[in-house]
Amino acid sequence: MNKLFQKSFTIPFYKANMGFFILTTLVFGVFMEMRQHLMIAEKILERTAWFASFLCLWILFSAFQFSFYSKLIQRPNYWIFSKLAFLSFPKYCKRLIPVWISNHLFPLFYALIVLYQGIFLRFWERSILLLTFIFLIGFVHLYLGFIEIKKFKIVSGVSGKKVKRKRPFIVWFYFHLQEERPLLLLLSKLFSLFVLNGFFYTYYQGGYDERWLLFGMLITSFIHFPLWLDKSEFTHRKLSIFNNLPFSLGFKLKNELRTTCIFILPEIGLMLFQGLETWGLWRCLIWAIYWIGLNLGLISMCRLKFQTSRFQLLPIWSFFGAFLAIIYSTPALLFALIPFAFFLHQIRRPYLN
Repeated sequence: MNKLFQKSFTIPFYKANMGFFILTTLVFGVFMEMRQHLMIAEKILERTAWFASFLCLWILFSAFQFSFYSKLIQRPNYWIFSKLAFLSFPKYCKRLIPVWISNHLFPLFYALIVLYQGIFLRFWERSILLLTFIFLIGFVHLYLGFIEIKKFKIVSGVSGKKVKRKRPFIVWFYFHLQEERPLLLLLSKLFSLFVLNGFFYTYYQGGYDERWLLFGMLITSFIHFPLWLDKSEFTHRKLSIFNNLPFSLGFKLKNELRTTCIFILPEIGLMLFQGLETWGLWRCLIWAIYWIGLNLGLISMCRLKFQTSRFQLLPIWSFFGAFLAIIYSTPALLFALIPFAFFLHQIRRPYLN
């Protein structure tokens, strides 16, 4: 039962965080060298604000994990684990520690890098503080989980004539953001600006050419994918009567460009702020056109959700196709023309099918 418990509680956490892990591993694991991870770890140790932010991210990550865990144990297929309530706390910890380590593997790996730099650079106080913090947050997580198991109760999934369908965390979180559109916009923009600024930061540390920045803009544009998907669904379902009015191509293009530019203006401002002094105005304008083209391509792709049953594969193939184009040094302006032409092809008709 110990192995069954570990497997049953580890896999759902990986599924819930799959998108975040893929993006984090892709950006900070595959395309960054170890020396750059060590440089970031050194900055975390040197600057109090960075160190405090690192600890806060740990707390947020662990809080999300525990929130998901507390809901997971109430599902009917996990009721068998209510028997763990009869165990003592030490025995419970013995069974759950491997689960906690597995579900915190990525932040634990980065904490080890920070600890390595702390010992190497003799930041003894912060190294001891970080190590104590990790043990403390692990203990709190296990103790609260033990309390949840102790007060285990079977929650009925039927209320009246309606059946409550409990969605996995990542699905529930996306639908929650859809219902709370300001939250969807705010989280998308904050994460987008954070990732794009990280690409500029690593670029200026040396060792990369302009393709690194173009790849960063590609990653950042895909962060907006849930935002454009929500916009497309809203337009298709609630504004369908207006979309079937005979508008001219120029009118629809003006409206779409105006709305899109309002959404992506913060990233354009960041590009100008980071690159104007080094690259000049002309290069920053090319980046802005490239950035607009990427987002228009995503908007066009989201519209295809209502026209093809194989929509799920389109974002994957589009991302890797764009990635290969960047690797082979495709000019940014030419690259931007392809999604823009696809976008014009979609809105060329006065009526929508």
